[in-house]
Amino acid sequence: MKTVISTMRTLSSEQVTQIRQLTNAQDNFDGLVAFGYGPVQRGSCPGSYRLNLYGRINAIATGMLYQSLNIGRIILTGGKTGGADKPSEAALMSHLIQTKFGIPDSMFILEEEAMDTIFNLIYITNIIDQSPHLYQNLLFVALSCHLPRIREICALIRLRGCFVAAESVVERLSKGHKHLLLKLLHPENDSYASMLESQERGMRGIRQMPEYWLPPLGTLKNTQRLRAILATPKVQAFLDHYPFDIVALPAAQLHKTISEIPRQFPN
Repeated sequence: MKTVISTMRTLSSEQVTQIRQLTNAQDNFDGLVAFGYGPVQRGSCPGSYRLNLYGRINAIATGMLYQSLNIGRIILTGGKTGGADKPSEAALMSHLIQTKFGIPDSMFILEEEAMDTIFNLIYITNIIDQSPHLYQNLLFVALSCHLPRIREICALIRLRGCFVAAESVVERLSKGHKHLLLKLLHPENDSYASMLESQERGMRGIRQMPEYWLPPLGTLKNTQRLRAILATPKVQAFLDHYPFDIVALPAAQLHKTISEIPRQFPN
């Protein structure tokens, strides 16, 4: 992806038209939500750090979408996957996008705590729920292999929007970039094959294991949203073994009880 970054330029009108087709000709969004992809890596200079290749694809796609559409704010999500003393994915994405696309710092909201996709979307939801009238129309951008899990979690937590694959945006730069992306995002690439396995494992957890995705929901700030999620048949079937009605608990106790459900992870 060094080639992509070093040759960045203002998009042509044809490229903008092609990118707008990815959102079904919709070009106005209150917020663009872009996902980091860890872990953060060491840079070429001592003490420096950078996004991995997949994180850079997402960041570049974000900049291109901003150039092509009318975006209210950019929300970047991704924690310190390289270590607690290292910069977050969100911070590195912001730096790359500002440097290469000239987007002002005031456009960005950084979510720097999340360490997995479930928490990415929970913390984003907490940001949105602070001012829901400002975020009626959202655009989510991530790698295509990541999008099914993002969609699934969005459906669970009642978050709606338009979804775009990052590589489908970046390949609009040139035929050379498209060829490079095909090589990077190919199952015979060991790194990408490992990513696909991780995404499939996460999807199994979302679809088959409430113990995987339910405990993090205790960190949602909006109690009304949490109660609505818990009242769905899928969740009620899991909560039926409790000797009391969890959904009827007072707000603070409700959040605490959900957070304390032992979390299990898919194999």
